[in-house]
Amino acid sequence: HRAGKYLAYVGYSIIYVNAAYYLVKCIDYYTHDTYPYLGEGTLLNSGALYYYKTDLGIALIISAIFIYVYSDSLMAKYLTLFDVIPVFIFFTNARTEQAIYLLFIFSVIIIEAVKIINKKKSKRQNSEQTQHLEQIESSTKNKRVRKRLVVLNAIFILGVVVLTTAFVYLYFSPIKQSDFYSYTDLDVVQLHDLNEIFHSRHIIWWDTFHFIINENPITQLVGVDIDLISFSQHNAENMMSHCMYLTALFGTGYIGVYALILFIYFVFRSVLLDESTDKNKNLFIVFSLWIMLLVVALTTDALEYTQISWFPFIYAGISAGNLVKKKENE
Repeated sequence: HRAGKYLAYVGYSIIYVNAAYYLVKCIDYYTHDTYPYLGEGTLLNSGALYYYKTDLGIALIISAIFIYVYSDSLMAKYLTLFDVIPVFIFFTNARTEQAIYLLFIFSVIIIEAVKIINKKKSKRQNSEQTQHLEQIESSTKNKRVRKRLVVLNAIFILGVVVLTTAFVYLYFSPIKQSDFYSYTDLDVVQLHDLNEIFHSRHIIWWDTFHFIINENPITQLVGVDIDLISFSQHNAENMMSHCMYLTALFGTGYIGVYALILFIYFVFRSVLLDESTDKNKNLFIVFSLWIMLLVVALTTDALEYTQISWFPFIYAGISAGNLVKKKENE
């Protein structure tokens, strides 16, 4: 609990120090004589004291998670979560992180609403009814765990189906060239808008997919090369993939992607089976961190960035350790 409080304090520091720096920068930016010549994109893509807007967005989300779980000051907590961070993160151009934060806030609202409802219900119940409910809850705990495992297994099977479908499509696809624009019927404005939205990622993804389907089945199965320099040599933009899943496909093939899906499955399985005293906090933190990582991974090489993958893997390890202890005690 003490370590959690320190994480919350650090989260507050990260948010308000960067917000102060960004505010000063905005004031200087918009009042400076050369503002019309600098371009607003310079400010919108700024990461404040971080390298880039993506890094800043990730830092704000992780800070928000620890503040919500561990901060004791309700006023400071909710002022930060519902006022400061939204203004900060939505003034930047970190679109993926904005979507993730909206999902986070929606989850917080649902959780708090459920807490209020349960609290009101508990006040209406006498001690005998409370004991009776606790007995029912303990008897149905195993059923809930089994239901969760069924859901996870369904997700796992769905992932295998999607992966198999993608393999069949890519392998038997009649398109064997890698020029994105030769297969699109878009006008100049549409192409400009597409480039603005994806920052040329769509070209990288297209080129890489069609390079892979031109390879022999063995290479498709085990991958081409885990070196990012090698990846950049096989797309027209000469850049890394900006997609964790595509990087895994290029570097480790279908076997590697399957192993990644299996690993993610066991991460969520371990946290659902966690029976430690802080299981609810761990459940929320692990789910939040890993959903963040998996969503960011759609447009970023998430595993290549320590600031994105560090905390998700730490808390996945904590949950796995708690599960091992439980089995040893049994």
